[in-house]
Amino acid sequence: MRVMGDEICYPAKDYLSIHKLFTTRADLHRTVYTHAKVKAVELMLVDALVEANEYLGISLHADDPEDFWKLDDTIVKSIETAPNDELKKAKEIIQRIRRRELYKFCNQYSVPKDKLDHFKNITAQDIVCSQITSKVLLKEEDVAVSNVKIDLTRGKDNPLERFLMLVPPCYSFTCTLCVIFQVLTSCLFLL
Repeated sequence: MRVMGDEICYPAKDYLSIHKLFTTRADLHRTVYTHAKVKAVELMLVDALVEANEYLGISLHADDPEDFWKLDDTIVKSIETAPNDELKKAKEIIQRIRRRELYKFCNQYSVPKDKLDHFKNITAQDIVCSQITSKVLLKEEDVAVSNVKIDLTRGKDNPLERFLMLVPPCYSFTCTLCVIFQVLTSCLFLL
């Protein structure tokens, strides 16, 4: 890696490794970060923090870097062990997480790529309005919708098209997949 002008340039030989970094990130989002159980815990933890905010003033720390760095996982233990009735709801949510009584995952829909440009985000109101009469009638506050778009960070474009690649002896160029294979191939024959 080298800085040329105001650009960070990577050796052309590292193109595939850098591309793998972007694809691995996208795969982790698909398989881990947006997993139904992980999302349920995340939403429940947010609900617990919102419930505790009025008493603990958590959001006040967000604007002050001197205090913000102190907001870590210990806040959950603070809520659990606090003797105050003001934190009762927050404690109950955290206890539910500990007992694995998580929010229920109902459905997932993958939008086809050809429909993606015209697809609007789904809201809790959309879900509530489309329910068919049943024994349980949902309200908007009962529904959490997570609209997630996972790609390599640039939509349909290759993220590496924004990087400059170095080819010895220190020439830099903006690359496309076709160009990089031509460069790698020509470098192999030059050696």
